[in-house]
Amino acid sequence: MKSTFFRPTTVEGGAFVGHVLTMDRYQRAWMERAASRGFHLGLRRRTETAPDGYAADYNYPEWSVNLQLTDYSGVKMRKRPSPDWGQAVPVDYSSSPGQVIALAVSFSRPLWRSGSWQMGYALEEGLAFCTRPYAKADNIDNELTGGHWLIHFGASLYGAKRLGRHWSVRGDLAFRHVSNGATYRPNKGLNAVLPTLTVQYDLDENADFPPSAAKTPFARRWFWRAGASMGMRTLIEDWISTQYGTAPSEADYRTEHFQRYAVANVQMDRMFRYARRWATGLGADFFYLPYVQTLKNREAPNGENDKYSPWACGLALKHEAHYGDFSAYVHLGWYLHRRTGRMQTFDETPYYERVGARWYLPMWKGASVHLGIKAHRLKADFTELGFGFEW
Repeated sequence: MKSTFFRPTTVEGGAFVGHVLTMDRYQRAWMERAASRGFHLGLRRRTETAPDGYAADYNYPEWSVNLQLTDYSGVKMRKRPSPDWGQAVPVDYSSSPGQVIALAVSFSRPLWRSGSWQMGYALEEGLAFCTRPYAKADNIDNELTGGHWLIHFGASLYGAKRLGRHWSVRGDLAFRHVSNGATYRPNKGLNAVLPTLTVQYDLDENADFPPSAAKTPFARRWFWRAGASMGMRTLIEDWISTQYGTAPSEADYRTEHFQRYAVANVQMDRMFRYARRWATGLGADFFYLPYVQTLKNREAPNGENDKYSPWACGLALKHEAHYGDFSAYVHLGWYLHRRTGRMQTFDETPYYERVGARWYLPMWKGASVHLGIKAHRLKADFTELGFGFEW
């Protein structure tokens, strides 16, 4: 059944106050302050007003599009004198990410309802713009945001209370993340906990619950899917070299200019669609990584060929959550072969993750396009755009 994906029923606005998380000892060495705050405005669709098969399967979720303005000017970063910084010379000012403006699509799924109350979880994805990314001239210790354009992700637990025929209030314990997706450097990423309070106004009166949606049958099936994608990444080796291994007299000292490298991938998956909303299966992933030759030329020009290969492959468990013509996917894979040089044991793991979103093209049955991120320990390896076909 097709989903009436988004027709707004509600307008909303709210505010949040929180702080940026310090993720490891390295970040702790240069974080000074972490305070953050902001507000958001949005349009929301409550699916109980126009239910379909997908809405019933997800307990009548809510979709929203919201604009978020987060003020991170209270976040301060500065590297104090230390031998840990190699040739990097500390500066006499603190850096900051400035403000981040994000446009995000959010999916809220109720897990519990009772009268005028509901509780559940929410996920959001979108695109963000950072006003003050890393800059050698005047923002040199901002390792959280390496470029103006960033990928936005959010997750929260929420509770909502209906106050009357039109008004509601909602509270979220929200986690939000923005980063380059490894498409530029630095790529530490900005991770924040931002408790949020939202006031909502329904344009029409609240629909009766539960809605009278007819359950439509669903036929479970096995299917194959083949896919190919192209990705983009930068190298952490370039960041470490220019930050800590380059003299201040050299042009590349702590530079903000980094070369991007292309990667390619093909996949073959065997999946089982066991419910209208879910499919799970196993897939084989094959990667072509031409940047490894660049690393070999730098690190081992005269040997150690066994540590370098532009080819990699792995097996992955794959899960996909569907809603109409769209889906979100999560993969957890294990490398069967991967040789990427000296930084492999430090920056990578024997396993990998993939997350992303897929759009099934209505005009071509079985065809889809997807946008996602491949990662190690949730740290981006590359961002990819691809095409798939299932039968």
